[in-house]
Amino acid sequence: RFAQRLLQITNVTFIEANLETYDLASLGRFDAVYCVGLLYHLPKPWELLTKLQDVSDVIYLNTHYCRANRAARVESGYAGADWRESGFQDPLSGLSPWSFWPTLKSLFQMLLDAGFLPKILETDTMAPGQSPHGTTIVARAAASLSAVEKDWLMEELETGLTSLPAECGSKLRGPL
Repeated sequence: RFAQRLLQITNVTFIEANLETYDLASLGRFDAVYCVGLLYHLPKPWELLTKLQDVSDVIYLNTHYCRANRAARVESGYAGADWRESGFQDPLSGLSPWSFWPTLKSLFQMLLDAGFLPKILETDTMAPGQSPHGTTIVARAAASLSAVEKDWLMEELETGLTSLPAECGSKLRGPL
């Protein structure tokens, strides 16, 4: 709202909502979704990714993930770990008491299951001692891509994940 006032922009609508329950499809379709600093605050991040398919064919995503060697449980088929959230007491926290941080491989599987093909733009896992680990991904709806584009993105995905240290991304062996 500060930027809105500063730039004197009047054609913006702000909506404050609980993304665990809000019907995003009611907002219509958009050119892209900018999802930064949010996914890792949700107890079921795969549900938001599935909802995003109804809203856009493109997601720009920046999120934390659980190192593969720290995954403590599997939830809905995705490996990861719980992260304590502080609720309303902390303005930088999620609303639920716990969030689920998937491994990088599980994050990719969530995107694939939601109908998106992900491409890593960057990841901080290469630097020793980075914690929490994070990644920036652009994902495009698989239905919007040609067969050649899908094949190319899948090759890029496999190359990106297999180049990560095993404890970070969990190396791929065959298809996801």
